[in-house]
Amino acid sequence: MPKITKRLVESVKSQEKDYVVWDSDLPGFGLRVFASGKRSYVIQYRRDGRSRRYTIGLHGC
Repeated sequence: MPKITKRLVESVKSQEKDYVVWDSDLPGFGLRVFASGKRSYVIQYRRDGRSRRYTIGLHGC
């Protein structure tokens, strides 16, 4: 798991399915890469025993 930097965000490639690159320094923080090539920042947390994922915002808006 790499540290999420601007260089990493701009270098990731889109794939057939969406995927998340998790940050190595900040647990629960990640970069979601969509099949269309768009990128968004997400956090994942637990509430009431369920894992939830919240989108902070799109990259480069």
